[in-house]
Amino acid sequence: MKAVLKDIQKFLCALALCLTLVLTGACPVGAKGSKLVALTFDDGPGRYTEQLLDGLKERGAKVTFFTTGVNGSVCGLTNQPQALEREIAEGHEVANHTYNHVLGLPDKSAKKIRSEVQKVDDLITKAYGTEYKYLVRIPGGEYSDKIKDNVASPLILWSVDTEDWRTRDAAKVYNAIVKQASDGDIILCHDIYETTVQGALKAITTLQKRGYEFVTVSELMRRKGVSMEDGVRYYGAMKKKTIYGAYEAPGILSDDGTVTLSYKDQGAKLTLLYTTDGSDPVRTSQAYTEPFKVTEDCTVKVMGVDAYGTLTPVAEAEVKRPLTFWEKLGRKLNNVWSSFTSLFK
Repeated sequence: MKAVLKDIQKFLCALALCLTLVLTGACPVGAKGSKLVALTFDDGPGRYTEQLLDGLKERGAKVTFFTTGVNGSVCGLTNQPQALEREIAEGHEVANHTYNHVLGLPDKSAKKIRSEVQKVDDLITKAYGTEYKYLVRIPGGEYSDKIKDNVASPLILWSVDTEDWRTRDAAKVYNAIVKQASDGDIILCHDIYETTVQGALKAITTLQKRGYEFVTVSELMRRKGVSMEDGVRYYGAMKKKTIYGAYEAPGILSDDGTVTLSYKDQGAKLTLLYTTDGSDPVRTSQAYTEPFKVTEDCTVKVMGVDAYGTLTPVAEAEVKRPLTFWEKLGRKLNNVWSSFTSLFK
């Protein structure tokens, strides 16, 4: 009986400790990154895209925008260039939904297919200031061997369809996302409808409280260990375990004025971009290829970027210039003298 009571006492103590950790926030329920979902928005940018961006920023959520070139008189990259600039600046993924949103694209010529995709690629590249690989979603999710042979990018579909274009109802959009979303899903929405923006933002708030993290499509695939291939269709990463966390900042090692940059293996090859004047690196900063020397004391900053344009956090380190021959000799003599005098203390 005493042994049983002792076991019960241990259990109650452990339970009390867990409750204390949860209540104090030391052990949060549904920690960030425990479940990953990729929200995607097609057909824009539109009149409500910036409203969506405001809400995403407030919630710390990242999404993928499958953008068009021209979509009616008010939507598309040519009509909403300021939205594209914000999408990039705020860390979202900009992807390709063809220039004119042509339905029945698999039945068009190979030249037409390539043109519809390339024209959007060019607009995105111009906004980035450098070229990356852009995910592609063919309008209607249509597919054929001709599409596969003429689109040199992964083809992204979805596992959850909100049918927001049909319902035009914020509550139904909210319910569709909250009730169907699961770890690894890619969710289809359209940022050209205000009701979609309202319903999606409310759903993000709800699902974040349930331990979901909202990431871009390429980030979802990387963290689930899925290596995407050109011409292959992807509906999501359901039933895949999360292998990698969010990107970490690169490493900076300094040895007598020689700087070596590195990054942890996080499931993707990174290009490291750096500065030595204390300014934050940008997408067009110097690319690291080999260790380099500095001639003056300086602040080195570095960030990584993957093939899809996703950035890592920025790392920073103070680097001292290399010592001259006489400075090195002086230090050695000083060390010898210090060792000698210590013998007589």
